[in-house]
Amino acid sequence: MNERENAPLAGVVISGGASGLGAATALAVKKAGGKPIVFDLKPPAFDCIFRRVDITDGAAVEAAVTEATAHHVVNALVCCAGIDHPGPFDRVPAEKWAAVINVNVNGTAIMVRALQDALKKNNGRLVVVGSTMGLRSFKDATAYCTSKFALVGFTRALAQEVAGQIGVTLIMPSGMNTPFFASWPDEHSPPRIGEFIAPEVVADAIVFALTRPAGTAVRELVITAQADQTFS
Repeated sequence: MNERENAPLAGVVISGGASGLGAATALAVKKAGGKPIVFDLKPPAFDCIFRRVDITDGAAVEAAVTEATAHHVVNALVCCAGIDHPGPFDRVPAEKWAAVINVNVNGTAIMVRALQDALKKNNGRLVVVGSTMGLRSFKDATAYCTSKFALVGFTRALAQEVAGQIGVTLIMPSGMNTPFFASWPDEHSPPRIGEFIAPEVVADAIVFALTRPAGTAVRELVITAQADQTFS
């Protein structure tokens, strides 16, 4: 490998990289001189390498990863993709509740499984985007809380398995001012969205985690609005 290929951001696969935090992360990687590779169902609104893929489809992800790693050095994966269907547990249809788990948990596991060999080969890093809702619970959010609590356990256990081979980071942001909430019914839309943290702030933290010196890793990082006293 040349010096460029050894760079920490030589090739960064970002699931859900077309919008929200994923898009902010892709742009932050580009700004830092890296190469974002976006995996999403829709293309991003900016110029980058893009692979149209459903991250819950294991065969499709494997094919996209094989193609991407054949043409690019991939030494980082950022799992940003996530969905939610809010509402009281007994009113959210079972298939929608399961879809949240499938995308947020199984989709993350599928992405990691497909790229773990490349990350090990290239002394890579993995960032899993969790949420402060993986540390605290809210009503009308059983699916989302379940999925984010699961990611905490998944990431902590995986970090032990790949210690010394892949640098693993769990990022846990509080509410972000993104289109994520645009489709939510008014009765479940969180108040004061305009006061939520900007996705660019979290994206900068992700790039920070990806670019730590060899032999070190940011294990877990909680990012909230300054006024949020929940974790003080």
